[in-house]
Amino acid sequence: MIAKRVTCLAPIVHLVLVAMAVTACASESTKAGSEPSPMSASLDGYGFLVSGVSVTPATTMQELESIIGKADRSSLPDQAKVDETRSKWGFEPSNIYTYDSLGLKVYQNIGTRTFQSIVFDLRKGDNTFSPAALYSGAISIAGVSLGASTSLQETRQIQGLVYKEYPAPVRHRSASYHGYDVSLDFDGGLETSELTSISIAFPTPPERTDLNGWTEQAKAALKAGFFNTSLSSNTRLREIVAKAGSDYGPFVTCYCDEVIQNIKYTDVENPSLEVQQRINTILQNCLTKTALRH
Repeated sequence: MIAKRVTCLAPIVHLVLVAMAVTACASESTKAGSEPSPMSASLDGYGFLVSGVSVTPATTMQELESIIGKADRSSLPDQAKVDETRSKWGFEPSNIYTYDSLGLKVYQNIGTRTFQSIVFDLRKGDNTFSPAALYSGAISIAGVSLGASTSLQETRQIQGLVYKEYPAPVRHRSASYHGYDVSLDFDGGLETSELTSISIAFPTPPERTDLNGWTEQAKAALKAGFFNTSLSSNTRLREIVAKAGSDYGPFVTCYCDEVIQNIKYTDVENPSLEVQQRINTILQNCLTKTALRH
């Protein structure tokens, strides 16, 4: 979940109306005999609305609770888990609030306590923090309604939704919409595959990058990935490095430094055949360099 971070899209007048709407919503919810409205979520060029109220990274937990109620449970990583995740993946974990009855999860930055994303489960997930029920409310992007029967091909028709394309069919698809990061999971990699979950991540100011588009977090994540023992690909790589007579640590340092200095970050995320060949050349050169030092 795979969260990314905040650009102000709405004008000042819109923000004033949002504040008024939050106050009104909280007031109405306390009236005796009032029934909660059906859950809804919509993303358009003006922002992200949950049950008609704008939700941003600056929205507090109290404000969110006035809109959709309190979470049924939460997953709040302790410092040991934070350190482990940072070491293994190169980034920090998030606080996760699960709404079992609504079929959604809310991700919150563990440090700043700002919201990162909201995930709507259209099919039952298998994580411990997956909600017990499925999301049954309305959800739309650019006015187009989405649901469990929506296909990948149909989502491609949404105006303004730009997919990141991959060289092979995948179940998890990343897209952008007016600065928001939208992740859509499907039950397969085909154009006819149907939605299983939708994640809407709040926009954030762009992180500083080097000339090749690498952020410090991306650099750290690249290096951390090679020392993640849970990845089976690393076992095979260690065998290749050992067979070449190289030390794994120096090899990883050489390889990552060369990739960061010579390959654009966007090309690494979605490598063409030419980029794959360049990366393989870097790998072979680093095996040779580290073997000579051995």
